[in-house]
Amino acid sequence: MVGRQLPFFSVIVPFWLVAAMAGFRRTREVWPACLTAGLSFAVVQFLVSNLHGPWLVDIVASMASILAMVVLLRFWQPREIWRFDDDPAVEEERAAARRRPGPADGELSPGPGAAARSELPTSDRREAFLAWLPWILLAVLVFIWGTPQAKSFLNDLSTTLHLGTKINWP
Repeated sequence: MVGRQLPFFSVIVPFWLVAAMAGFRRTREVWPACLTAGLSFAVVQFLVSNLHGPWLVDIVASMASILAMVVLLRFWQPREIWRFDDDPAVEEERAAARRRPGPADGELSPGPGAAARSELPTSDRREAFLAWLPWILLAVLVFIWGTPQAKSFLNDLSTTLHLGTKINWP
């Protein structure tokens, strides 16, 4: 029943978080991102909880939400990138802008976030993959553990090892 109630709140949470941090006006500026994050999370949350079970609901939903945001940000960028006053990333963006060639006459300059849309070097992709690897492994193992076949195998294994008592794996 919870898997049928929570998705409604999941759509609202990104809007609420951005409004609490940056205010209502800034929330209106990024409403496509809030809607994408909330809706993708809610749909996957509903489907996994009702069709698979409670084991991986939030892990799978958050992964789907992240992927949906990556796809959205490939095609859409907010007009202005909001930052905290002491955020050091501004210098990194200025340095990247200095390295980029400027637009020729009649061309439009790239908007905010244009550098983020460019392809990552191979070493950065490898580092990103390695950073995500523990979470990918966790999700796969929890998913496998949630299947009846894995539970049966683990129950049989505990009996086969003669541990004295049968351990029922929840």
